[in-house]
Amino acid sequence: MLDSLFLQASEAAALAWDVPALALGVSVGDAVETAGLGCDPGTRFRVASITKPFTAALVLELLHPEEPTGVWASDVRVRHLLSHTSGYDSELAEGDQAAYETADDPLEAQLTALAAVRRWVGVEQCWSYANSGYWLTGLLAARAAESSFEEALAARIVRPGGLEATSFEGPDLPGTGPDAVDGPSPRARRPSGGLVS
Repeated sequence: MLDSLFLQASEAAALAWDVPALALGVSVGDAVETAGLGCDPGTRFRVASITKPFTAALVLELLHPEEPTGVWASDVRVRHLLSHTSGYDSELAEGDQAAYETADDPLEAQLTALAAVRRWVGVEQCWSYANSGYWLTGLLAARAAESSFEEALAARIVRPGGLEATSFEGPDLPGTGPDAVDGPSPRARRPSGGLVS
């Protein structure tokens, strides 16, 4: 499965793209093979948008899918935010979430900016990837849990799932590329992609 030709191609790609580490896994039936280039099974990576299913699990534990947001138009429900069918833009109009990082709760602090996100179409008229919907559901879940988003996710999803090495703390290896973030991700963005595991 992970033959030498595949490993050589992976090593060449990692070198060409300046990838500091690469975790490989192949599964066929019950057989599983893994390999690590520059990492081992305990190395923690920023998992980016793989955070969204964790956020969705938390949201569905705390909120009804048909619940209105109370922030966007009255026809927008929690399920539209989770399925990227709300019709709203993916990012904030001013695009600078760093301004909210000094607040006690950056998700609450950016609420006014979230309320001003542009709506392109009505609900379910199209599918359009929308980080903003996850920021809003993260805020709504935190309110329902009466805690921060990070605390709610850890208490209700991460710890019960036995994910001891999963958190919002920085990854083991520095990122590379034009938008690489070496430390923890901005708290206002975490519901859409801040976990490290």
